Amino acid sequence: FYDTIVSAPYFVIAEGPFDAIKFHLAKHFVATLGKFVSDKQFELLAKTSATKIFLGLDEDAAQETAELAKDFIALGKKVYIMSVPESAKTRCEKMNKKADFGECTPEECLIAMQQAKQYNNMQMHVHLRDLNGR
Repeated sequence: FYDTIVSAPYFVIAEGPFDAIKFHLAKHFVATLGKFVSDKQFELLAKTSATKIFLGLDEDAAQETAELAKDFIALGKKVYIMSVPESAKTRCEKMNKKADFGECTPEECLIAMQQAKQYNNMQMHVHLRDLNGR
């Protein structure tokens, strides 16, 4: 996935490969293969020319999302937090599944990007806490 983001103006970070592939309409995406981003992964991501980063980690990764956002902001990047759209949440609820980006359609992932909120430390802390149910 790295070759799709190395010279892109923005990219999406998702947890798993299935989540990331759902962002193919966004063109520039990468999977972390878990809610943690290793030092090596961050080093590679930091070397890109992207000025905007869209974070699409699962809702149970609120703390990791906040830490990652702060690290990118320290590099002068603008960070946007995406949430699974209500349409996907409703569909997943009916099927008794966890709503994440892997369960979204590519169009819903694009909607999540369009509705993403720019990370602001105080407001986003409350938003991520609410998503995580704490």
